[in-house]
Amino acid sequence: MSLDISAIKRVERISDAVDFAATTFCQVKYWGELSWDAIHQNVGHLVKPEVILWYAGAYGLKENATAYYRHHIAKMMEATNNCRVNLFDLAAWGAFRNVSSIESRNKSAIQINQWGLSRLRCIHSADIFKNFLIEEPGTRAFITDTVLRRDFIFKSSLGFKENHLTIGDVFKRNCPILEPLYDLDTAKAYSPIQYLEGLFLIESLVKERLSEQSDINIVFVLPNDEPKYYRDDSGSFESDVQTFLMERCRDAIAGFKYKIHIHFMNFSFGNGTSDRPYNDGTKTVQKVSLPLITNQQIGNIMAMSVETTAPINLRSLATRVPGFGDYKPEQQILLDLWKRTLKDCYQLNGFNPLDVPPFVRKEFLKAKGGINNEMFAVSSLWNDAPTPYGLAFDRTVPFALWVRDHEREIPFPFKRYDINLSFRGENPAPGRFQGFYQCDIDIVGRKLGLDNDVQCISALVEGLTRLLDTGIDDPANRGYKMYLNHITIPKGLFAQAKVPAEKVQDALHIVDKMDKIGPGKVADELKLLLQGNVEEQTIMSLVEILAYKGSLAKFTIPANFPKEATGGLEALTEIINNLAANGISLESLQFCPGMVRGLNYYTGVVFETFLDALPKAGSVMSGGRYDELVDTFTQDKNGETKNTGIEGVGGSIGLTRLFDVLSAGKNPLINPKIKTACKVMVLAKDKLPIIPWKIAKALRDANISCDVYTGNKDSLGDQLVYANKSGVPVAVMVITDDKTKEMVFCVKDLKSAVEKQDKDLTEIDRVVESVKRFLNQ
Repeated sequence: MSLDISAIKRVERISDAVDFAATTFCQVKYWGELSWDAIHQNVGHLVKPEVILWYAGAYGLKENATAYYRHHIAKMMEATNNCRVNLFDLAAWGAFRNVSSIESRNKSAIQINQWGLSRLRCIHSADIFKNFLIEEPGTRAFITDTVLRRDFIFKSSLGFKENHLTIGDVFKRNCPILEPLYDLDTAKAYSPIQYLEGLFLIESLVKERLSEQSDINIVFVLPNDEPKYYRDDSGSFESDVQTFLMERCRDAIAGFKYKIHIHFMNFSFGNGTSDRPYNDGTKTVQKVSLPLITNQQIGNIMAMSVETTAPINLRSLATRVPGFGDYKPEQQILLDLWKRTLKDCYQLNGFNPLDVPPFVRKEFLKAKGGINNEMFAVSSLWNDAPTPYGLAFDRTVPFALWVRDHEREIPFPFKRYDINLSFRGENPAPGRFQGFYQCDIDIVGRKLGLDNDVQCISALVEGLTRLLDTGIDDPANRGYKMYLNHITIPKGLFAQAKVPAEKVQDALHIVDKMDKIGPGKVADELKLLLQGNVEEQTIMSLVEILAYKGSLAKFTIPANFPKEATGGLEALTEIINNLAANGISLESLQFCPGMVRGLNYYTGVVFETFLDALPKAGSVMSGGRYDELVDTFTQDKNGETKNTGIEGVGGSIGLTRLFDVLSAGKNPLINPKIKTACKVMVLAKDKLPIIPWKIAKALRDANISCDVYTGNKDSLGDQLVYANKSGVPVAVMVITDDKTKEMVFCVKDLKSAVEKQDKDLTEIDRVVESVKRFLNQ
């Protein structure tokens, strides 16, 4: 159905905009046809608007159209210091004829993007669709069963002529989200494609802005009747946006207390409703009455706007970054002690320190184990320009890259540890972090025997045990269960059940959710995935086997157990027996054939560890075998990899998760009591710069950490109050006798409920001895 432009009231001010079925957190406003001056003015009234200029042109803008856009972009920049213009670059069928080459041909759009620095950028349709090649069943069902069945969407394309090129031809039938459209002529599918692009664009922009904790304004600036692709009488688009966002980023939206405002502003162009600024040269581009602004002038305007931006209300901004630890001094001291404890433990087990850079090329992160929406990309703060790098989502991938580059220089087997931050773009939640400490150990080499798996797991268990002993007062709360599996067991079972090779990885991901959703729902998802490939009874038998949790010795091996899986069971049996020989309780070592870990580079044993006192808190220590990970990063342009023969086994203690789950709740299992790393504070009534520092040096020479009071309190009583508040266990007071003017020292135990002190000491050596005695009591 087409939109009757004449029936829409002409709107010149924001206050006159028509609300369209505004509900809950999402609100859509259709402004009607506006003059460009009104668009400039109204955009200027909005707070931090994201303007989408639709489109910038599939083949690049003609020179007169480029000038047309330059002028109006500059006017919007002048109207407000805080708007950003997003040039959406695909104007019709060039996108469908050759998706991969659009970016290289769209030189004008890229040029405009370079003018604008951080306030002007390009968004490519091809990139948007690439992000949706693999979709969650819920999102896919919503789009295919609801969105793409709207009558008004398809009716909007009725005026296009067929060009006998199908959507399936263009996307080579590899984009599941477009599957319902594969057999449609591209001309007939113009409207649903544009509708989906609108949804994806909004999601992308909303995700960027959710953390700002303020209303989000997204403005579509469209020529003539373009809003018809997003509007029907029942307000479908608003409903679809809301449902789509809830499906795609539910956790983040659930904590979002503000509103998302979507504005449609359309301007008049040419002599007919189908005229567009990005025409093919046969139409006359509307002349601009105002002088055209040059590239240099646009650059000057933007530079000036950056320099003259109104003061930011920094006081109103949240200081804490979601998804990162925020600790008090006493918590940080215990956390630092834990890091040192693990370093000592790892070194005692023969592992050497090795730090790797936090930046990794995005291609490497995606190649093995990286999930796009769980990675942070690195961009320039100045102009928002992307870089080739992302932040490492674990410590193993960058280590594998390091091994690839240094294999000729290091002895094998090579053992290393790395205690550093990793980053994942997850929605912050209890036990879920965006930046978190992982304490990794790895062994790499050629033809690694199972003794390396045993050594790696033993060192990790020793490290975890030391942490629990250091942090938890009650020994009853220090227990744990380690669940082990061999990846060949579920893979062997899938092969025997004739699960198609291309679906094995998806099936493993479903099985890995066993604890979260239960065997019943795992079976349902497998039935959906394997419909037409595997019989339901076979799936139920698979789930029954994979749902087992318990002693490996008590596991009943089913009849016709596949040979590959039997080999995995034998390897696992040897590993568990050797771990027990190393003093690890068999009761704490459990077999879990359905546990496969979330990352897809594991090839052998895998393990996860849960605290007995907090079993629902998630795994605090995990890892496994990755015999082919290094090879992955030797792939050449033909897709062929080099067989390095390098195998690896590693694991990690999730220090941040462990610390946070033990610190959470009204009755935390750990209660840090040490408020300061300082053991002694030297106090002096008179300003005697020499003597206090001499005492401090003597204490430090004895390896005792100390501080000298440098505040503005002259009274020793006030200084003692400060020392007590700081949490130092011992104070040394420098006192001058009022009568004799002789200097004496007093050492006071501040941690004792009963007053203990050594008075009238006259020698610094005696002071050091006294401090040692109090600290050791």
